[in-house]
Amino acid sequence: MGKVMAELPELKREAKEIAKIVEEIVNEINTLKKKELRALFEKYREEIETRKKEEGETKKLPSLPNAEMGKVVTRAAPNPNGPFHIGNARAYILSHEYARIYNGKFILRFEDTDPKIKRPEPIFYEWIKEDMKWLGL
Repeated sequence: MGKVMAELPELKREAKEIAKIVEEIVNEINTLKKKELRALFEKYREEIETRKKEEGETKKLPSLPNAEMGKVVTRAAPNPNGPFHIGNARAYILSHEYARIYNGKFILRFEDTDPKIKRPEPIFYEWIKEDMKWLGL
C-alpha cells in the first residue's frame, strides 16, 4: 500500500477503498494451494522478474568530463586535528570510487603543513588510517 501511495499520490483520496481491495486480494491468494500459487507465479514470471531487475539496479556516479582511464588521481587530505566525521567519509568515498572507476590512484595526504592554524594530534593520524581502512578505502 505504501509504495502504491508514494508512486501514485493522487490515489490517497481513495486509500480506504484501495485498502479493502488489497485485503480481499491478499485473502484470496492466502487460500490458494501451493500448486495454484506456482501456476499464478509462472503466469506473471516475466513481469515479476523484470520488476525485480529494475528495482535491483543501482545508480551510478556521473562520468567525469575529459577523464582518461588510468590517469585519474584523487586524494583525501584530512587535517589530523580531530576524529573522522561523516562529511570526511562521504567526500573520501566518492573520491576513492572515481579513482576505482577510472583505474586511477587514490592518495591519502595529511594536511598538516601549517600547525599554527590547526595543530595536528599524533593519535588522529592512526585513527584516520583505521577509519579509512574500515570504509574500504
